[in-house]
Parts: sequence; structure tokens; C-alpha cells
Amino acid sequence: MRRCPACGQRLAEWDEHSGQTSRAPRAPAPDDHRRYVRIARFKWAAEAGFFEHELAERLDVPTRILEHSNFDAMAGCWFTWYSLCVPEENAEHAQAVLRELIAEHEEDETDWQSEAEPSNVYSAAWPSHHQEVWDPVEQHQGLAAETEPESRSTLIPILLTLAAGAAVLWVTRVWPHQQPQAVGPGRGPEPATERFWQELSRWPEPWTQTRRDGRGVRQLEVDPVHQRILLREDADGDGTFEREVTVVEP
Repeated sequence: MRRCPACGQRLAEWDEHSGQTSRAPRAPAPDDHRRYVRIARFKWAAEAGFFEHELAERLDVPTRILEHSNFDAMAGCWFTWYSLCVPEENAEHAQAVLRELIAEHEEDETDWQSEAEPSNVYSAAWPSHHQEVWDPVEQHQGLAAETEPESRSTLIPILLTLAAGAAVLWVTRVWPHQQPQAVGPGRGPEPATERFWQELSRWPEPWTQTRRDGRGVRQLEVDPVHQRILLREDADGDGTFEREVTVVEP
């Protein structure tokens, strides 16, 4: 996709076969502070990008693709999905058009079926409230195909550091100071996992790490209520977290 050398926006392309101009997905302007919501969730980045482009052919609205990752320690698996977002005021109409596009392509391609989930944007369940909405970032900031290759790899050391630090915390501060508890009728000892999360909840403020380039930050927040860990990344330092990884502990 060609880009403007001055502003970096993706340019429209001329289709020699149809004789028409192909409209590229329009990125939000730098001063666009509208509320963005998800209209669909895709399993594959290629599919999300394809339908973003198809939607741009039908509607002239700015779009964004956000990448979300989830690590389930209990199951030992890491999975990623991609959210297609539009301004909230365009969400219902854009979602209706997207449903038509998916149905059309499933009808044309007999061997292919979309795994998209264009559920209702106002009632769809999200792993956390941080993922429900998104505020625009720089117009050059790509969040799917153009995400920095080192972004995910740098989150892994934070996760491992947390695990190691939590273990040390548990051994050096919690366990030695636990008083023996009498076990009454029908009552067993307090599960170790509950004590573990209770101790972590003593630090309510998120842990923050500055990116190596000095521009953005990565933030780690412990959610003892739901027993999970949230890792968020602000790549450009504008105060908006563009990526979130949810780690579910056993």
C-alpha cells in the first residue's frame, strides 16, 4: 500500500481492471478524540485487515485494528485476537455493513467460513474494562501488521519477573510470618492461592516500566479479585495504552 511522503497516510489505488479508485482504510486524525468501540473480533490478523479494507470500500469512516493477547497459565496457552474498531457514533451502522460483507464472502467462498465475532458492541463481554474502548493514537501507529516485532518479546521478561518476584515475596515475607490457624469443624486451611493474591493486593498501584526508547511505558497491574495480571503498553507515550495482555493465573 502506497503512502503519502508528507503525512504518511495510505493512498487510494487505481484498479486498472474495474477503472475505479480503491479506497484504503482511513486512519483517525491526530486530533480525533472520539470514543472508539469494537464492532468485531477476528482470530486472524489477515482476516481483520481484509474486512477493514472491505468496510472502507462501503463506508467512509476511520478504522483501527487492535491486537489483544491472553495467556492462560492454567491451560498453558497463549492466544491472540484482533478487534476492528470504529467511532462509537458509526458503530451500529458499520457493524450491520460488516455482517453483510462477511455473509457475502462466506457465500462466494464455499470452502471458507469467517471466524469473526461481530457481536453487539454494547453488550459484548470483554476480559477487562480497559479493552472495551480505545482512544486514537498517532496516525502512523499500526496495531496489527505494523506492531513492533519486539513488543511481545519484551512483555515476556516482565511476566517472568513478576512470577519470580511473587515467588520470592511469598517465601520471604508471607510464609515465615503466617500464624498457625485452628481448623474448626467444616473449615479447612486457607488455600495457598488465596493467600498469594491477598499479599499481592497490598500493592494497589500498578508497576510501571519505561520503554528502552524513552518514549512510552509498559504497565503491570495485579487484579487479585479476578486473579489475573494485566500488562499494558503505551508505545508512543501519549497516555493511551494501545496493547493489553491478560495473564490468568491458576
